[in-house]
Parts: sequence; structure tokens; C-alpha cells
Amino acid sequence: MTARPLVHGTETAYRKHGCRCDECRAGRAAYQRDYRARLAAGTVTPAVHRGQRRLAPAPAPIEGNDLAAVTALLESRARALALPAAGRGALALEARTRRAEVLALQSAITREVTA
Repeated sequence: MTARPLVHGTETAYRKHGCRCDECRAGRAAYQRDYRARLAAGTVTPAVHRGQRRLAPAPAPIEGNDLAAVTALLESRARALALPAAGRGALALEARTRRAEVLALQSAITREVTA
């Protein structure tokens, strides 16, 4: 089995093989410009690096504006934040804070509607 030749100007040559020739650096710059444009357009989400965790993803938009839909949305958000909140560190603290805010909002809405 023979190794394939290195194709310069590609993301693989730059990242995997560590090539820093002019062609590979130009290819990497073009890739980064394209990635930043897609990120700004919202068509891609940034990767999570090793050792990092994301908070729960944002819930889907509310279908309708009745109390049941809003309550279901808040309950699903609180459930999604429960796992990250169980850990330690800054991310867990942020998740616990957000979860507490979601639960407080849910109870406030329920109180207002039932009053």
C-alpha cells in the first residue's frame, strides 16, 4: 500500500500534516474566511473543544401562545439544563443559575394566569 501524495492548499495538509507552505496557508485563510461567513450567517455552530461542554441547546420556537405550550417549553428547557447543572465549575454554576431562572419564570407565569 502506497501513501497518497500530499495535496497542498487543503485543510488536511495544513491541519493533519502541519504543512505551512504559502499554498497551504492561503488555503487555510480561505477556509477560515468561509467558516466565519457561515458562522455569521448562522449556518454552522462552533465546535466544542476537548474539556468543554455546551449548555443545553435552545428550545424550538413556541407553537402557539397558550399557557400549555409556554409551560411545556419551560419544562423542557429546565430538564435540558438539569444535566449540565449537576456538574462542577463555571459551566455548572451558569446552568444552575439559568435553570433556577427558568423555573422561577414558569412559576410566575402559572401564578399570573391562575390568579
